[in-house]
Amino acid sequence: MTGTRFRHPAGGPDKTSGGNGRKPAAFTALSRPGYGTICLCYLLTLTVFLSPLALVMAILFADIGPHAFRAHYFYIRTSVGLLVIGAGLGCLMIVLGASFSTTLIFAGLAFVVLTVALTLARGVTGLSRALRCRPPRNYRSYFV
Repeated sequence: MTGTRFRHPAGGPDKTSGGNGRKPAAFTALSRPGYGTICLCYLLTLTVFLSPLALVMAILFADIGPHAFRAHYFYIRTSVGLLVIGAGLGCLMIVLGASFSTTLIFAGLAFVVLTVALTLARGVTGLSRALRCRPPRNYRSYFV
């Protein structure tokens, strides 16, 4: 043979699944910012326990995409931040109340409940805006 023949084009081997030339839909949806990823982040935030995963995704995509995407990711980050700070302070009040007074325990419990309610309200509001492909109304606010 006089020339070399390559199985793959000059760009390198094809990183797609199978021979159809397309990437898997799940990997594509999670590897770039978009309304699908934003809705997934809001759903993870609504579960409260998986909100750290939503925070990681929101940090990864914080500065990518148009302004509407960045507004949603900022809104998600502040929602998770409020959840962490509020739950931490409420739990601290509960622990300190065990030594000092029952009223402090109930105040800490109320603080945790209000924090979770605020996070759920922010998650539902953000999810409804993301499903309509609109940015949050006031994404810099700490309330709904």
